[in-house]
Amino acid sequence: MNREKVMNLIFAIMAMVMLAACKNQNQKQSSSKTATTTSRSKSNTSKKKSSNRSKKVAQSSSSVKKNFSESTTMNFEQIKQGDYSGLQGTWTELAHKTGKTFVKGGTDTLSVLNESMVNGPTKVQKQTLTDIDGEHALVFKTKDNILTASLSDENVAVNWTVKFYPKGTTSQYQTNDNAGKNSQNLIVIWTSNNSYTEVFAQTSTKVPVVKAKTVKTGLNLSQISKNNFSSLVGTWKNNHDGKAIVVTSKTMNKPSDSNAAWSKGAVLSGAEHNGYPRVITAGEITDGYIQGGIGTFDPNALGSSFDPLTIIPKNVKLSNSDDSDYTRDRLILGGGQGGTGTQAYYKQ
Repeated sequence: MNREKVMNLIFAIMAMVMLAACKNQNQKQSSSKTATTTSRSKSNTSKKKSSNRSKKVAQSSSSVKKNFSESTTMNFEQIKQGDYSGLQGTWTELAHKTGKTFVKGGTDTLSVLNESMVNGPTKVQKQTLTDIDGEHALVFKTKDNILTASLSDENVAVNWTVKFYPKGTTSQYQTNDNAGKNSQNLIVIWTSNNSYTEVFAQTSTKVPVVKAKTVKTGLNLSQISKNNFSSLVGTWKNNHDGKAIVVTSKTMNKPSDSNAAWSKGAVLSGAEHNGYPRVITAGEITDGYIQGGIGTFDPNALGSSFDPLTIIPKNVKLSNSDDSDYTRDRLILGGGQGGTGTQAYYKQ
C-alpha cells in the first residue's frame, strides 16, 4: 500500500469517529431538553393543582363564614310567616323580672323548632300563640330593627308580647359584663300576669337534641272561670305539712236550698259532710288569678260553709310578699292570709 492510500484511510477513520461523537452529543442534549421540559410540565401541573386546592379551601371557608353569618342574623320576613328555622339553637334565660326589677339568670327554657317556639305551657306555632286560655292570633310589627309579635285581640284575660332583638340592636338587656349593645340575639317574652318578663339569649346555633317528654297541662283560668274544672283535676300537695287535696273529674251543681255564692263546684275526694262532698268553686279572673272557695254546698252548715281558696297559675305572684314557688301552679288556702308559702298546694 502506497503512502497516499494510507493517509486517505486514516482520514476516513477519523471522520467516522468524529461523526459518532457528534451524534452522541446531540442525543444527550436532546435527552436533557426532554427531561427539563418534562420536569417543567410536572412543576406547572403541581402548581395548578396546588392553586386549585387553595381556591377550593378559600371558597369553602368563605361559604362557612357566609352560612354562619346568615344563621346568626334574624330573618324577620321568615319569622312573620311563622318560619322559625333560622332561630334554631340553644336559648338560655339571661334574666327575668316581675314589675320593674330584673334578676340576672334563671332556669327556664326556650325551645325553638322549625315552626314553633315553646316556653313551658306557652307555645308560639307559626302565627298563633297558645297559652292556658287557648289560641290567639299574632300580628307582627317592625320598628327600629326590632320585631314585635303581639296578640291581634288584646281584650283577653292574659296578654302577651314576643320581641326579637337581633345582635347589636339594644342596650336594654346586657349579655356580657361590658357596656354597650347586645352581643347575642335576644328573644324577650312579656306577659301581663304580674307584668312578668323573661329574656332569652342565643348562646349557640347548634340545634339541640330534644328528648320526647310528657307535657303537663297547666291551669286554664278561662275554663275554670266558666266552671270547667278539667285543668284542676289531680292531686295537689302541701310541701309544708304533707296534706293533699285531690280534685276528681266529677262536678256538683249547687242545691236550690244552698246559700252559696257559686253555682257549681269540682268535687274533691274524701269524706262527705251530711251527704255533701267538699268542692272547689271559682269566680272571675282578677289580676291573673281566681279567688274561689273550698267547702260544701250543705245548706245546714253553720256559718259560712266555704273558706277562701286562690287558684293561681305559674309566674303570677299573689302579692309582693308571696313566698310560695311562683314558678308553679298553686292552690293557696285562706287567700294568703295565713301565709302563702305554708298554705300553698302544688300539682303533683
